[in-house]
Amino acid sequence: MQPATIAWTITELNNDTPVASGQETVNLNPGTGHHEQNFTIENHKLWQLDDPTLYMLTTIVILKGESSDREETHFGFREFTTHDKKILPQWRKNRSQNCLQRSLLSAFPRISARS
Repeated sequence: MQPATIAWTITELNNDTPVASGQETVNLNPGTGHHEQNFTIENHKLWQLDDPTLYMLTTIVILKGESSDREETHFGFREFTTHDKKILPQWRKNRSQNCLQRSLLSAFPRISARS
């Protein structure tokens, strides 16, 4: 085991201003390891078809004061609700959305679109 600092920053994809960040020092085994962190992002924007806000999570592992690993992941927030044991994504109505709904529903048949 060796001490490592895991630092993370979340920015809007088209804006370099951080919306959340943090770091934690943990003990990791060399090679492949697993570590989870929970955090809250205040006032985040939902990804919508007509306003696809995306975020970038940058995670850096620091060993002995130097960057060892770096990973960048794009993601977006969506809102889902459930009704009668079915997942209901929040949709806005337009033609491109209907095409996307059909694609998603054929790929994930247990998802039900709210009309």
